[in-house]
Amino acid sequence: MGLVRGYLKGRWRGSVGGLFVFWDRGLAKMSGEEWLKAFVSGWLFWFYFVSGKIKKRDMTLVRSLDICASALIPIMGIESVKYFERDFKYTGCEFSEMTNPSELNSAVGSLAMNFSTLEDEISSAVICLMDCKIEEGLVVASEMSFRAKLSVFSSLMRSRYQQEEFPFSEKEFEDLLYMCSKSEEMRNRLLHSSWVYDHAKKQVRRRKLSAKMKKGFRHEEEPLTAGQVLDIADYIIYTAMSIEEFVANCFPGYEPPLRQFVWP
Repeated sequence: MGLVRGYLKGRWRGSVGGLFVFWDRGLAKMSGEEWLKAFVSGWLFWFYFVSGKIKKRDMTLVRSLDICASALIPIMGIESVKYFERDFKYTGCEFSEMTNPSELNSAVGSLAMNFSTLEDEISSAVICLMDCKIEEGLVVASEMSFRAKLSVFSSLMRSRYQQEEFPFSEKEFEDLLYMCSKSEEMRNRLLHSSWVYDHAKKQVRRRKLSAKMKKGFRHEEEPLTAGQVLDIADYIIYTAMSIEEFVANCFPGYEPPLRQFVWP
């Protein structure tokens, strides 16, 4: 199983050096049973390859070969084989070795990372307004949801508006709160959905299923491109930068305790 799956993922390039790397990354640790299963899977794979049935990297076929190998091994006298690899371990491979670049996956990843930046900016703002030790503020903020942090940020800042003058108006502060809420809404809508790859229409659709007491069962689907997802990711990071700018201008000398970049 490991040999065929590893080959089709591109981890073995067929060179002598590549073979030694492949050995170090797993083959040297295989048991006798695993070696036998790899041999049977490899033999079946070679048969399909020679017959011309394999035109590209087809993981569905690999799955079928694994099943065939699992069925043949008991006949050959092996009583038990570890089919599922339960424990996680790093392979040591680079990103380019393990997968082909996907624009949509990269855009969704950017969205998730940008939202974590926004959440850290809100946490930093809450700690600043609480006027407490950084360690104490982090203890409080670390257990709060994004919405709770935003509510505390809003309440503390409104209280300050009644006591002090700031370079931003309350209307501008309201706009900032709206941007934060909108960012959370769009992030949740995308990351809590599944994805449909429609090869007939050559599109990817976001699918969301929900069953609520008031609205009942709802099935929503909408086509989304990688560019549209990246637009959302850019909006979220723009909101994060706006939060930092707002707090820094309202409170001179402000230093965010949760920094996203570390410079030499």
